[in-house]
Amino acid sequence: MTNVLVVEDDDRMRHIMSELFETYDLRLIPAQNTVKAEQILAWDETIKIVVLDGNLTPERKASSTPDTLPLACKLLQEDYTVYAVSNNHHHQHALSNAGCVISTKHEVAKLIAAYLHVKGCSDSWESKSLRQKA
Repeated sequence: MTNVLVVEDDDRMRHIMSELFETYDLRLIPAQNTVKAEQILAWDETIKIVVLDGNLTPERKASSTPDTLPLACKLLQEDYTVYAVSNNHHHQHALSNAGCVISTKHEVAKLIAAYLHVKGCSDSWESKSLRQKA
């Protein structure tokens, strides 16, 4: 089972996402905000995939920049795979430009599972190729 950190402040949506994640053998590690997310990542080195709620804004005020954008940029520089879920086009654009994969809350688990499958095939192929060269 792969651990995935999910930064989402809506308990109901986090519960729905957790059920969807289990379908794909993914374990949702919840964080209600970016501060909590950074604390979790500081002690859990098994997490390499993060899903950010791209609609989080400071105190839920109208903003063209999501609260999660600085964390997204930091994680992408540290080689995390970062997905962002948002229905706000400005936030989607900002997070996409940063390098996040944009998805919906109902489809992100499927995208992660596909990514892990392809990565597993790629890792297996690379490993086989290296063994043949040895």
